[in-house]
Amino acid sequence: MKRRFLKKIFIITMPLLFSFSLASCGKEPNNHTISIDDPITPKYIVSFDTDGGNEIDKAIVEENKLLDKPNDPIKEKYTFLGWYLDDEIFDFNNPITKNITLKAKWRDDSVITLNRLFENHYYDIETNLESSYFNSPSSEFNNDIARFAFNLVSINLGDEIVQKFYHALDFSDIDLVKENGDSYQGVSYTIGKRNMGDYDLVAVSIRGMRYYKEWALNFDLGKSGNHQDFNRCANIVYESLKNYFNKYNLNNNTKILISGYSRSGAISNILGDKLMRDTNKLVTDDNLYVYTFEAPMSIEKENAVAYPNVFNIINSADFVTYVAPEEYNFKRCGIDIDIYNSNIANIVKEFDNDYNISEFKANFGSSIKSYEKLYKELIKKLLSYKADPNSNTYLDDLNYEIDTREKYDANLSPTIQYLFRFVFNTNNETLNKMFNGLINLANNDTLKLVGLFTDSIKLHDFVASYLMEDNITYDDNELQKASDKIVGTILRNSSLLLFIYSNSSNLSNIPLMHSPLVIYILFDYYLNNN
Repeated sequence: MKRRFLKKIFIITMPLLFSFSLASCGKEPNNHTISIDDPITPKYIVSFDTDGGNEIDKAIVEENKLLDKPNDPIKEKYTFLGWYLDDEIFDFNNPITKNITLKAKWRDDSVITLNRLFENHYYDIETNLESSYFNSPSSEFNNDIARFAFNLVSINLGDEIVQKFYHALDFSDIDLVKENGDSYQGVSYTIGKRNMGDYDLVAVSIRGMRYYKEWALNFDLGKSGNHQDFNRCANIVYESLKNYFNKYNLNNNTKILISGYSRSGAISNILGDKLMRDTNKLVTDDNLYVYTFEAPMSIEKENAVAYPNVFNIINSADFVTYVAPEEYNFKRCGIDIDIYNSNIANIVKEFDNDYNISEFKANFGSSIKSYEKLYKELIKKLLSYKADPNSNTYLDDLNYEIDTREKYDANLSPTIQYLFRFVFNTNNETLNKMFNGLINLANNDTLKLVGLFTDSIKLHDFVASYLMEDNITYDDNELQKASDKIVGTILRNSSLLLFIYSNSSNLSNIPLMHSPLVIYILFDYYLNNN
């Protein structure tokens, strides 16, 4: 009985044992089992690293098959850019041949990148804006706020790109105001607000680049008080800001950030002063942040309070920051921060190899203060002319004295405003040609440059040649009168002429030192090293 049972077991198990032996004959051990009649296809695991996004299940894919693309992951305040394998974006058309891990790549939506034009070169601008920036008192200089303020004003060219910038940073209720009509009484600015959690931030950006007609009014100082035109523009923005607060029911818990560059830096400086002097303040001083860049001096000296929350970032090699001159009783309110670096040529070269700044050469040495000494002496010489009371031309010569603000306002301001208003009413291309022509003379033919400003006919012909080349109509008599007045003012001042000639090697650097690109590079270098 027992033998019969074993025989049955043998008969049943032998075929199974035989089949197993065939399957393993001549094969090396491996990770999967293959049947002669029905081979098993290898399968691989695809894992997903969402880098902080929602979890995505692993996928199992047969060898040489395609991976089905999963739903895009979600991560708050980030935009999904794609799946990456070993720093390369993964192509879902490639078959799977091994176990892999795909990693999500994100764009931080608090970082905004826009294209900015400087001197016919385009540079990308990255901007962050976090509520944590404003946790510190407004009296503390903040690198992050300063960088944002510079980017905000440098992108404001008086057109829709500034609205795009505001929208990209989640600002709402954006007012873009353009006041640059044919009357030349223009000031353009943008106001917007963003909720920062416990408070609203109102950002005020006043256009300070790519403006033309308004430029003439930079020379409209007025007889007394703050700079007449800058003060008028600050009043316009101030009234708009008050209306904005009323319109959106904002309270003094709101924080205000004001930024401006060059002309708009001076307007911003006065605007900050007005906000802090107002008896019915829109916000407390602790909630007011003012950052200006390359601002001229525009506040009457005795009223220029050193506010701890107004920061004027200036390049001390920039002539613009020395006008309107102290001799006319002007200053900036707030605190000046100098970003000039004596290694400027190499710093600029590292940023853009094609951008050259010539070495500074003057009788004042090569120290960091050389430009300051040069410009202060230049202004002093400019204002030093006095008519000779014993001369038979005394009464006529009095019309060329500008040693006081009142005399300047009466004798030279109208002429300069006319000339610049006329020139800046040309198209941008003509204007650039004219300035490049002056810079080329400064670099290559100093005597000819000096000749332009000592011979009214030559000055007239220089300007007229560019206008005629571009078929721009003009009043020849008015242009000659303006040339006569400017040259007459210079010719009467022999010490000024001698000073300009002896320092002619530095003339080409004067416009460069106010260049937005140079300021951007110096400012970035300063923030990275302080």
